Amino acid sequence: MTEQAPKAQSGIDLVIRDETLAHERRTIITPHQVAELTREGFKIGLVRWPERCFSDEQYVRAVEQRGNPAHFTLIGRDEWRDSPECARSIILGVKEIPREPPGSANFILNHTYVHFDHSYKGQYGSAERLARFAFGHLFMGDEDQGSLLLDHEYCTDEDGKRTHAFGQSAGYATAAMSVLFWAQKINGSPVGLSTLSYDSKEQFFDLHADEIAQALHKNTAPPQTLILGSPRGRSANGVMNFLKDLNAHLPLAAQIRHTLWGREETAALITEQEGLKGIETFDLVFNCTYTERPCRAFATDSTAAARNGKLQVFGDVTCDATPDKNRMRFTNYRTTDFDMPLLEVGPNVYAVTVDHSPSLFPLEATIDISRQAYPHIKSLMHAKRSENGIPLDSPWARAVKAFEDNMQVPLYAYSLGSSLVSDDEAFVIDMNARERAEYIQGVRTEIERNIKLCLGELHPLRPREIRAFFYHVAMGILRVHEYVDLTKMPPDKKADAPFNGPDMSDEIESVEQILTEKFNIRSLVDSHEVAQLHALSRCLSAALQRPEIMHALGFSDFEQMEQSMLDENTPPNFSLFLMYVAEAKELAVSDLYPEEDAWQIERDYLNMKEALQKETSLPAWLYREIEEIVNNRPVDFSREPAPPPFVDDTVPGL
Repeated sequence: MTEQAPKAQSGIDLVIRDETLAHERRTIITPHQVAELTREGFKIGLVRWPERCFSDEQYVRAVEQRGNPAHFTLIGRDEWRDSPECARSIILGVKEIPREPPGSANFILNHTYVHFDHSYKGQYGSAERLARFAFGHLFMGDEDQGSLLLDHEYCTDEDGKRTHAFGQSAGYATAAMSVLFWAQKINGSPVGLSTLSYDSKEQFFDLHADEIAQALHKNTAPPQTLILGSPRGRSANGVMNFLKDLNAHLPLAAQIRHTLWGREETAALITEQEGLKGIETFDLVFNCTYTERPCRAFATDSTAAARNGKLQVFGDVTCDATPDKNRMRFTNYRTTDFDMPLLEVGPNVYAVTVDHSPSLFPLEATIDISRQAYPHIKSLMHAKRSENGIPLDSPWARAVKAFEDNMQVPLYAYSLGSSLVSDDEAFVIDMNARERAEYIQGVRTEIERNIKLCLGELHPLRPREIRAFFYHVAMGILRVHEYVDLTKMPPDKKADAPFNGPDMSDEIESVEQILTEKFNIRSLVDSHEVAQLHALSRCLSAALQRPEIMHALGFSDFEQMEQSMLDENTPPNFSLFLMYVAEAKELAVSDLYPEEDAWQIERDYLNMKEALQKETSLPAWLYREIEEIVNNRPVDFSREPAPPPFVDDTVPGL
C-alpha cells in the first residue's frame, strides 16, 4: 500500500534560506531531495543565493525533471520574512540566523526555524539569540504561529544520539587544515589555505599533497598523531578518513599513523590540573569529544608549556566555545575562521578552532549531512501537515523539548523584569543619563528583594550562563518601553517603518553589569533558599490535590479551583491561603534580609498563619509540613513530598 500524498494547502511549506556567515556555502538539502518533496505535494521556496554549493539552476532543473514545478518557487533574499505566502513556513538552514539589533524590525522571530543555533550551552551571543525567539512567544498574536527553534543538534533518537550531524565532515576538514598548517610550519612557509573553500577533496590534495610530503621529508619522520574520541564517533572517523586519503598520496615510509584514546584511556590518564598525561608527546592532537556536561580538561596551558617550544598543533573538531564543556582549556581559547584559522595557545603550540570547518569542503559536507537529515526533514514536513503535529516519539519532539527547556529562563526573566516596571509612568527612552541611572538603581533594589523568591517558581531552572539570566531580565525591563508600539504595527507596514527609538544596548549592558556585580547566578540557583522554594512548591502542589484541602479553601474540586484562578474570582479562604503561602516564602528566605528585619518577617508569618487557622479548617499536618521545609536546611527535594496518612486532627481555631 503506497502512502497517500498530503492534501495541498495554500502557502509555502518549506523555505530553504541563504546562509549569512562569512565563507559559508553549505546547505542541508539537495536538488533531488527538493524535487521529491514537490512531487509529494509540498510547496518549496528556495532563497536565491549564488554562493550555495548547488546552484539555483540545479534545483530548478531537478524539479523540472523529477518533481512538480508548480510547487517550487525562487524567492529573493529576506522576501519570506513578511510574505503572507510564507507566514507558516518552516525556515530551513544550516547555521544560526544573522544578528539583528534589539528593537529593529526583524529582531522578533515568528517562524519555525530549523538550523544549528549553538544557543543552549551559553555560547557567545546565545542569550540574544534566545531572546529573539522568546519575544516571538510574548508578542505574536493568534494570527501568527509564534516562534520555534528546532536545533539540528537536538534532533536525537531514543538513546540521545544525534540523528544527523556534520561530525564526519568536521573531522575531515579540521584534520586537513591541521596537517597542512603543521607542514607549512615545518617548511617555514606562510600558513594559510589556497582557497577558503575547495570544490572537492581531490582539489585539496592536488594543491597541497606535495607541500605536506616535503614537510614529512624535512621532519625525517611523520608527526606523532593522537585522536581523542570514540572509535565509532563521526568526528573521529572523519579524522581517520582524512589520514587514510592523505596516505594514499604519500610513500609508505612517510604515511601518518595515529593513536586513538577513547573513554577508558582518557579516564585513566586525566588529571585535575594538568589535563591528560602524555598528551604533550604528540605532534598532532585531534579533539573529537562532545559533552553536554561540565568536564575536566584534556589540554591546558601546562600542556602547551610541557612541549618546551617543540611544534604541536591541536585540531579541535568539537570546537565548543563553552568554557566548562570544552576539553581544550587554553587561557586564550577562542574560535577562529578561514581567514585566520590558526590560534597560538603556547610557545610554538597552535590550535585550529574553526567552528564551521565543514565549509572547507561544502559540496561533500552537504551531500553527507543531507543523506542523514533528509528522512527527518521529510518526516517533519508530514508531521506539520498532520492534525496531531509532531509525533511524541519523534526525534523532532526531543528538539522541541530542548527548546522549551531553554525558553524557561528567558521567558521567566522577561516576566520578572517587565513586572518590575509595568506600572511605571516613566519611560527609559525619555530619561536623561542621571534619571536612567537612578531608575536602574531602583530596579536593582527591587530585584534584590524579589529575585530569589521568584526563581523558586521555575521547574526546572537551568540557566546555561551567568550573564544570560540578567540579559533577559534587562530585556524584560525594556520591553514595556521599546517594543510594544513596534509590534502592534500591521505586518505590511512593519518592515518599512523606521525605528526611531535609541539603541538600548547600553542600557541592557548597564543593567547586566549591575546585576552580575550583585549576584552569581550559579551559586544563586544552587543555594539552600532556592532548594527550599522548590520543596515548598512541590509540597503545596501535592496538598492542593487533596480533597480535604480543596474543600477547606472553598472549592468542590480541582477544576473549580483552576477556573476560579483564571477568572480571578477566588473564595476568601483561598485568598487568605495565598497570602499565607507568600509569607511562608518570605520566611523560607529570611536569611537574605537584614537581621533586624528577620523578627518582622517571622511575626508577619505567624499573624497570617493565625488568621488562616481561624477562618479555615485546614489539617494541622499541612502547617507542620510547610514549617519543616522552612526551618530545615538543606532540603532534600529530590523526592516528591507526600503528606502523612490522613488523620482528622483538625481542631477549629487551632
